[in-house]
Amino acid sequence: MENVETTPSERNCQHRGNHDSDLEQLLAAIGRLRYQVEQLQDQLDGPEPRLLDIDQVANRLNLSERSVRSLISDGTILSTKIRRRRLVPHEALERFIEHQLEDSGRG
Repeated sequence: MENVETTPSERNCQHRGNHDSDLEQLLAAIGRLRYQVEQLQDQLDGPEPRLLDIDQVANRLNLSERSVRSLISDGTILSTKIRRRRLVPHEALERFIEHQLEDSGRG
């Protein structure tokens, strides 16, 4: 059997697939840890408001207000309207986050 030598570039291509998968798993784990840290910080800060406005939800999810409005309009995040304000119940935001974390764990 011949000993075929590979170039460093070829070895990088072979291992890149493994590294991409490892990176995705690491990023998902970091996301879960960030969420847990935020939960602990929230407990230290005191009770969470029951209703959050679009800006608060966007900040917590690190998304734009437009993205949050899109998630609300397609029913992914439940909300209510009080007078002219669109508000998201804290529990609805928690359910959305939990669902996202479960989905990212299945990867």
